[in-house]
Amino acid sequence: MKIIKDIKDINFIKFIKLIKIIKLITLTAKIIAVCVVAYAFSPVNLIPDFIPVVGYLDDLLLVPLGVYLTLRLFPSEVLEGYRAQAEERRKARKPKNWFTGALIIGLWLALALWACLYLYHRFFG
Repeated sequence: MKIIKDIKDINFIKFIKLIKIIKLITLTAKIIAVCVVAYAFSPVNLIPDFIPVVGYLDDLLLVPLGVYLTLRLFPSEVLEGYRAQAEERRKARKPKNWFTGALIIGLWLALALWACLYLYHRFFG
């Protein structure tokens, strides 16, 4: 469960953008980090997803293991510094856009109501 905690603590994508600036991180760690992010967002998988069960195992195993390996290769002082920065930013501003949230929920509810009415009229009306 330590992997999940590490993933939650660090905004991994923003972290990857900033690693080229830091001189403490080795080239190997940088390359592995970029490869993990590229694989996670790539539509091409090692094992195709249409193969039952096994197709999703690469996503469920390789990506978390890649994140774990990347976090282990980074120096702990760098990780702690970014965790502190992320916590400061999170405490400083907590943007909440209630209007957008309400709009999206309203759209989903309207779509569900429309689908229910359509099915009702189609089969019972």
